[in-house]
Amino acid sequence: MSSSSWLVKLLNIVNKIVYKNSIKIISLGRDMNQLIASKLSEKNLEKIALIPNWSDDEIEPADRLNNSLLEKLNVGDRFIVLYSGNIGRTHGIEYLAQAAEKLINYQNIHFIVIGYGAKKDWLVEYTATKNLENISLISFLPRSELITSLNACDIAFIGFVPGMTGVSVPCRMYNQMAAGKPIIAITDDSSELAQVVQEENIGWVVAPGNLDKLVETIEFAASHPDICKQMGDRAAVISKTKYNFDLTDQKYKQLFRDIFAQTT
Repeated sequence: MSSSSWLVKLLNIVNKIVYKNSIKIISLGRDMNQLIASKLSEKNLEKIALIPNWSDDEIEPADRLNNSLLEKLNVGDRFIVLYSGNIGRTHGIEYLAQAAEKLINYQNIHFIVIGYGAKKDWLVEYTATKNLENISLISFLPRSELITSLNACDIAFIGFVPGMTGVSVPCRMYNQMAAGKPIIAITDDSSELAQVVQEENIGWVVAPGNLDKLVETIEFAASHPDICKQMGDRAAVISKTKYNFDLTDQKYKQLFRDIFAQTT
């Protein structure tokens, strides 16, 4: 919707009323902090509490050589780029599809997309029209197979359309890190996703729409498995030390202690 839309203007008014009357506002990332702060007066900035999401405890790195999903798809000998999760309107799945089209003649590179959402039908039609045999599409896998699916790759793809900074922090990032996978992040530089990837040196950040850079990055990653392995190892450690459930749990408990003290 356009920022000049009457509905957007109405929702902004409602948001400001909600923010003004809230005791605390939980933010999932530093970019989200800034967006929320822009809707608050100076005296209400202390309401914002930054509590990131976490990686699932059961997710950990696993040997891809014995990965049942890769064996089923018969692509275990290729460099795998994985997209796993919701394929919604805000997600840049078209960038992955366009990159796959550019890399169609690279027999050593394959793409796997696991998930469903508003753009899934578009993706199915696009891959069929372009005859992209280098993309495998899977609509659903049970949660019990999550550790297998997240480890069925060499690098994870997480993409957004432009303008999503502060609006969405992808929780899938933490589980991909826990699986020991580096990340190609299609996102604005100021997003929480970009900041984590760059600060921790666990992947690459590409601006939405920069297809040439995306293709170049995938080619580089595919030809440098040692760098991918090092980044993935770092990601797994970081997920357990900075983004685990216990840390998040402690922050939420402290938040409610503060709220209780403030309201009694």
